[in-house]
Amino acid sequence: MNNNLLGQVLSIITYIFLQVFFLRNLVLFDISFCFIYISILLLLEKEWSAISTMLLGFFVGFVIDIFYGTIGIHTSACVFVGYMRQYVLDWTAPGGGYETWMQPRLNIMGFSWFATYASLLVLLHHTWLFLLENGNFHLLSFTFVKIIASTLLTLLLVTLFQYAFYTKKASRF
Repeated sequence: MNNNLLGQVLSIITYIFLQVFFLRNLVLFDISFCFIYISILLLLEKEWSAISTMLLGFFVGFVIDIFYGTIGIHTSACVFVGYMRQYVLDWTAPGGGYETWMQPRLNIMGFSWFATYASLLVLLHHTWLFLLENGNFHLLSFTFVKIIASTLLTLLLVTLFQYAFYTKKASRF
């Protein structure tokens, strides 16, 4: 097993562990929920195909659904993000396109690119998740407040994790 694959597997296990055992109960004012596990899909290498990302999203969402006692809500949201990820990568691509060494990380692509990329995917994830959870159009304004508040909290923690654990400077070689 090469080091890159081993690192990705350890990262997946770490994010799921953090989500299930520490961040599951992190709720601010009963409207803001933190779903740091979405970082698993955000930080994948850009070469991952949509099908591979959707399969990984299915696995990650299924594990989260098991621990949260939900029935497919997280799985569905992760598969949706896996599908949309390539479109967001294409839409946020730098003017000259991506270089082969570039990966979707804060330290490589810079804060403004990463903030745009992560914000779009986290917002899509949370919108899908909370609209499915709501199940109807009652309390739609409260659902939108939950979407925005949860997106902001998740983005804050995703960004802090990027600064804490991915601080090495990018190298082209």
